[in-house]
Amino acid sequence: MPKQRTGPVTVALFAGGATIGLAVAALWGYRVLTEQPGPVTVQDDRGSVAAAEKSRAAPPAVVWDRTYGGTRIDAARRILPWGKDGFVVAGRTRSKGQGGDDVWLVFLDADGKETGERLIGSPDFDWLTAMTATRDGGLVLTGSRSDKEITRSSGWVVRLDAKADELWRREFDAGDPKGTSGLTAIDEMPDGGLVAAGSTTVKSAGQYDGWLLRLDKDGKVVWQKTVGGPEEDALFSVAALPDGGAIATGAYGADGQGWLLRVDAKGETLWEKRYGGTGYDVFNAVIRHGGTGFVAAGTTRSKGPAGGAAWVMRLDAKGEPLWERLLTPVKAATANSVLALADGGLLVAGGSIVEPGLGNPTEKAWLARLGPDGAVQWTKVFEAAADENLFAAVALPDGGFAVAGFTAAKGAGEGDIWVLRLGYK
Repeated sequence: MPKQRTGPVTVALFAGGATIGLAVAALWGYRVLTEQPGPVTVQDDRGSVAAAEKSRAAPPAVVWDRTYGGTRIDAARRILPWGKDGFVVAGRTRSKGQGGDDVWLVFLDADGKETGERLIGSPDFDWLTAMTATRDGGLVLTGSRSDKEITRSSGWVVRLDAKADELWRREFDAGDPKGTSGLTAIDEMPDGGLVAAGSTTVKSAGQYDGWLLRLDKDGKVVWQKTVGGPEEDALFSVAALPDGGAIATGAYGADGQGWLLRVDAKGETLWEKRYGGTGYDVFNAVIRHGGTGFVAAGTTRSKGPAGGAAWVMRLDAKGEPLWERLLTPVKAATANSVLALADGGLLVAGGSIVEPGLGNPTEKAWLARLGPDGAVQWTKVFEAAADENLFAAVALPDGGFAVAGFTAAKGAGEGDIWVLRLGYK
């Protein structure tokens, strides 16, 4: 995988004033395939304290390992508990749909058997970058939509109910339909509204700026803002806060520094922090942790071995570091997501950044279990003959985990959605 750039189109490839929200039902097809999932409640993905404690001593074993996809490229970005012991996996597909890339939701039972699916897309490219569960049992998806020439892009949000039926969809262009904008993260606010993050060239201080959108529960824009400096800046993750504000993370500057930004309920910046050095540093994910604090995870090339390391930082309510850890389970490791466990620990999921000259021609997927103080309790590397990467995880009642990502080492085509159920005897 090449060096991660901060432009929204590149981010969407893997890796908005109240008047600019555009309903695009006429542009996007929406197909329901196979059986209906049925009304359910989305579960908490942290698990119980007892289950979390069970996972401290040793890495879990593989209970089942499944792929989903066709003859072209398919990959997962997010997994959540769904229904009775099942899961919903969200990602991209080039094997199905109307052309280019489409959004693909796959519904699984406890054994990984596919029970239903949803395709959302258009004849253009529609990339899913994030999915979150809502308090009413539904789902919210976000990502970017680009024309076939990839000359422009916009951000979009789709909200589904507890049956995975569509409630609404919106497209956002940051005020200029000819500009380049994209959304990479979303979370539900305490009032049922949403906060989304990404990047845009519209009204930008540099080539790209970070972009934040506050939406009401119907997808109408409450406020939006661009943030950044004179170079390339982008936001890759966002978490809603109990006070109605939000914290977002990403990369600041063309050479990259790990970037944290906290805003209040009106979108005003409360504080902004940057960490890193002369290498390319980025925070790909952020979560609330320990009441008022946060954990950010990503990649640093300013520290650690040549090629960089996965980077995890625990911060207080003002963004000041409490501890940081560099993880090197594989060469050029990068952390894609971090999951807070009920005992205060963390599960980090990631892969490796592949670049010419680094001597690592294959992306290797890995997991790391950290204690509340950041101490590494175990790591688990998945060895394969071709690229594999993990992007998301959920904790399960038995102390195990379900993880999702991408594999080119097995499956039906150039790459498949990859889901593993990990557990303890």
